Amino acid sequence: EKQRDDALVRVKGVINDLETQKSKVKKELVDIKQEYEAIVQSVKIQDYQIKTFDKMGKLKEERKEMERALNEYQRNDDEIMAAIDKTGQHEDNVGRFLKLQHALIGETVESQVQANKLDAELNTFSVLLSRECQDKLEIDTLFASERL
Repeated sequence: EKQRDDALVRVKGVINDLETQKSKVKKELVDIKQEYEAIVQSVKIQDYQIKTFDKMGKLKEERKEMERALNEYQRNDDEIMAAIDKTGQHEDNVGRFLKLQHALIGETVESQVQANKLDAELNTFSVLLSRECQDKLEIDTLFASERL
């Protein structure tokens, strides 16, 4: 009888453990079902957004933008070619001319900077010279009045 009671206690312990595991698994199952439902809702929303996406509107807008850019490019290219034809030059010489013009602009700017610097130095020298001369005249006037 003792063996039977011990066996019953062990079986009840195993049953209790299994019941505990069963309740844990039920809780996990509920959590997993909730996550699944959330994912299903998210997928439904994404499917709806994909179906209602205005593909043609976006494509038309991009096409218009590309056509505007192409028209602007062609207009600028035509303007450049007209200027080349007007000057009687060849297209190959335009790049060299633009490089020379860019260098000329750079040198002009550098010359202007140097001219501005020299102008400031000359103005400072002029102020200093006028002060020196003014002091000397006052000393000469003093000597003349004192008859020295």
